[in-house]
Amino acid sequence: MTSVAVVVPLSTRASLTADEEISLRHLEHFLGKYDKYFVAPEGMSFARPGFETTFFPGKYFGSASAHGRLQFSEGFYARFEAYKYILMYHLDSLVLSDQLAKWCETGLDLIGPPWLPSDHSPWVKRPQVG
Repeated sequence: MTSVAVVVPLSTRASLTADEEISLRHLEHFLGKYDKYFVAPEGMSFARPGFETTFFPGKYFGSASAHGRLQFSEGFYARFEAYKYILMYHLDSLVLSDQLAKWCETGLDLIGPPWLPSDHSPWVKRPQVG
């Protein structure tokens, strides 16, 4: 079993924004040695050297709740069963160093940002991990 794959969910847009391109360049620079996958809606034509693209039904794209349903679907994880871990790398983030193997060695099954109650996140009623 391979240790980890980097999985990049795409939106329903046919191209990346300038900020998403910057995020992707950071991913390629710092995490380029890992297996990398785009997760895209069926019918989308998107390719980039060094990435494989795997497709899922369009119902799993277009909103945060749709993306959440994708991550709770059995078929999603079955596509990556050759890996012990996957890093979900969203294109609104920036990786600044390669510590991925070190984090995989911790044995944790989820690492995510904190969601804190605030005016900017009214849906968060109590602190939790998102």
